[in-house]
Amino acid sequence: MGFCTTLPRAAGLLLAVGVAACEQSAPAPFDADGAAADAAAVREVFATPLLASLDFAAAEIDRQTGGEDVDVATTSGSGSFRRFSRMLAGAGAIPTLSAGELPSGVAGRTFEFDPGTGAYVMSELSGAPANGVRFQLYAMDGVGAPALPVIQVGYIDVVGEGPAAVQIRIVDLTGVRLEYRVAASGADAERRVQVAGFAVQGISRAEFSFENTIELTGPSSGQMRLRQALDLAGRRVELDCASALLVRAGLAPELQLGLTLRGPNGEVGVAGAYELGGTGTLAVEVNGERYAAVRLSGSEYEVAGASTNPLPGSALQLLDRMIGTRDAGLEVFDRLVRPVEGLIAP
Repeated sequence: MGFCTTLPRAAGLLLAVGVAACEQSAPAPFDADGAAADAAAVREVFATPLLASLDFAAAEIDRQTGGEDVDVATTSGSGSFRRFSRMLAGAGAIPTLSAGELPSGVAGRTFEFDPGTGAYVMSELSGAPANGVRFQLYAMDGVGAPALPVIQVGYIDVVGEGPAAVQIRIVDLTGVRLEYRVAASGADAERRVQVAGFAVQGISRAEFSFENTIELTGPSSGQMRLRQALDLAGRRVELDCASALLVRAGLAPELQLGLTLRGPNGEVGVAGAYELGGTGTLAVEVNGERYAAVRLSGSEYEVAGASTNPLPGSALQLLDRMIGTRDAGLEVFDRLVRPVEGLIAP
């Protein structure tokens, strides 16, 4: 994917990023190729077959643990943006069942896939946590369903932690690969979903956190923010993001964006604002110095270096991967929350 295709896709996701920088030691010398590889490594943290298996099981987990029995066809796209749209339309009510309160008869049970019905069924298998449920996870066939004959590759435990909080643990044959906590809070005018935990890919471990806040500021007006932090300790790479999509009556939605990637190959930041379908500018800094600018006008854009020399291809690849990492962050957040979507979504 080239940089020219990334910016329109980012706008299509209706997501913005803006970051507040923390005080850091002097950044390492800039290496565009190395920084691009760092950005790719951040994205690969969640590129695991187990997450694809979770995608298939998520809607059934949600239904069995007390969520809404929603047609899968209606669950495509960003769950965060669906919640935002419903609140703007005045269609959201605080759910009466909080995450963490499992229905009677479900706690302590294990569910497995039944090839005959193509759905999960409650089994007599043991091992599920007493205050949670276990769903077996299977190798996928490449088109979104378990391969036949079924091959178990792991399991997911969803454990209640009291009102509005659950712990999710995904295990394969080698151990825990993904573990995180989902907590929901808020009132009619503001909702917050927080996700924090760790992921293991190969021998690399990443600590991560997300915070998605939706706030109404007036009739048909509001903002959706997404904060993300990821620390890939083995590679000494950190990603910091924060996001704001502003919707105001009578005005075009505005995207405010920025993200910072820090590591052994330097510190790169991208920040700016633009109207959806309108104009704006993204400023690119490297080690605190102006490096480039991306000027947008509708679906068109222009990249210009801070000097008269054109940017090398490695720098364009880096920008592409950084913007793509931001997009992937929203996708990962929604996929992690999906198993309890009905419990936290208006």
